[in-house]
Amino acid sequence: MVSQFHEKTISIQGIILFCIFLATLNTINAYYYFVFIAFGLLVFGTGCRVNANASFWGLVLLGISYAMFSPYYSNSILGMLKPFSYLFCYMIGYGLNRYEKFDSNSSLKNFYVVCIFVATGSFFHYLLNWFINISYMSRNTMDFWTKTVINATGQAPLACLALAFALACLFSDTSKKVKWISVVVIFLALGYNLILSGRTLFVLSLIILVVAFIHKLREQTGEKGKTILIALLSVTVILMIYNFNLFSVRTQIESTPFYERFFMEDSNAEFHEDSRIEHKIEYITNASSYLFGGTHMREQFGYAHDIFLDTYDEAGIFAFFAIAIYILATLRRMVKCVSNKNLPFEFRQIILCIYIILYVQFMLEPIIQGMPWLLASFCVIDGSVSRILSDYNKNFVEETCY
Repeated sequence: MVSQFHEKTISIQGIILFCIFLATLNTINAYYYFVFIAFGLLVFGTGCRVNANASFWGLVLLGISYAMFSPYYSNSILGMLKPFSYLFCYMIGYGLNRYEKFDSNSSLKNFYVVCIFVATGSFFHYLLNWFINISYMSRNTMDFWTKTVINATGQAPLACLALAFALACLFSDTSKKVKWISVVVIFLALGYNLILSGRTLFVLSLIILVVAFIHKLREQTGEKGKTILIALLSVTVILMIYNFNLFSVRTQIESTPFYERFFMEDSNAEFHEDSRIEHKIEYITNASSYLFGGTHMREQFGYAHDIFLDTYDEAGIFAFFAIAIYILATLRRMVKCVSNKNLPFEFRQIILCIYIILYVQFMLEPIIQGMPWLLASFCVIDGSVSRILSDYNKNFVEETCY
């Protein structure tokens, strides 16, 4: 009987993971339908419960604030349900890591599976966009689902989770097979970005590369010299391949829109055209005039490209505090994971890379307004991390998990 229940739970978890994959793929541009299905399966299929901590209540407040004050969500029942997708995703991530008796190996393996499903969904969307625009050499390409033209900045988030996961695996003690897969993912992500000629993904790659490398060095007390030597040799090989134009690499790169945009003589001015900082300042200056949202500042100044300020503008001060509570709670979880040497290094490396890349992305784009699936993806991963920390605290550390 117990065996039958266990098999049933596993099959339901598989369906839930597939729904999460479809959600992060943003299938038919309606990720929330698949989140609702996954949440329903979780509640009625496994009877899962969640710890009502600060993150839980922060996401509850966020959903209520959007349902009440956002002009885009408060005008229909479906619209009022959509902002609760983030809460549902957090609960899904927490609930998928469920074992009657705690087993650290099974729990961590389950987390890796969750991360792979979440990252693969958005990355597959990224590759689908490349596929339908394979012969279109412009940085503004068509989206697979919406059939509308989107710029490079709007496509970078599709690859950021897979990129962070791949770089984390590359700088961890993983198998050669995993490392080769990671290299392929990185090349695919940056390959399409050369056509898109976007700065964001390259900058994010460099940030995560440095973060993962430094974290690896701190962990390897006796192998730092070896790691540094391998890194230097890798950089040298890459520079030689480019300099001598081996495999026509330099020719291919210099013929891309990315190279033309940033390295031709008439392209330098583009680096100074970004007005996001000015928008953020305008938002902060005028915040007291619009305490209950309504997108008034967006209409005047455009997006702030900041998850906190854009949330404030659309759903008001309560939504601002809600997202701040949640992000601070996730930051605390990340620090606890990275500093807990009882946890495997590979797990800590993945957490560090994924959280950092998403934190940076959250400060660059209007997330809830333009790419809500990205915050939903983060909530699934973070919910799983919350459950792991809670279980480890109960079984090893005996600390309170927020």
